[in-house]
Amino acid sequence: MRDLLWGSSISPAGSIGNRAHRNGCQRRAGADLRRWRLLTGPYLLPAHLDPAQPRYQARFAVEVDGRRVTAHAGQTVAAVLMSLGLTAWRECGGRGRRRGLFCGIGVCAECVLVVNGAPDVRACLRSVEPGDVISTRGSGERG
Repeated sequence: MRDLLWGSSISPAGSIGNRAHRNGCQRRAGADLRRWRLLTGPYLLPAHLDPAQPRYQARFAVEVDGRRVTAHAGQTVAAVLMSLGLTAWRECGGRGRRRGLFCGIGVCAECVLVVNGAPDVRACLRSVEPGDVISTRGSGERG
């Protein structure tokens, strides 16, 4: 992997490392490599700085189709539903096609549902709040 990245034009150091090598400053190129490894090595990051670790502190209850579940502050409605194992939560028109989270960024509107009585809320964009009542317009499909 290292040879693939550092020996090609897609080098993470960009042109700095290549320029340094061409100018004969191999010491500088080595310093750039070490700095890049320090900044990007996931095994070097403390747990509290790791972006993959959840940072949710507050937990609260929300209601999903009449069932009380625990949610974390900062989670989207889609994340809460997916943590319950729901992959599809509505049907398309009268055709019976199941719909759920598709794009995850609010463009496709496949994940719409009812939150606190408001229809057509995009689950991927709406953050949960304490006491939210979420209706999936059906029983949902477990994945």
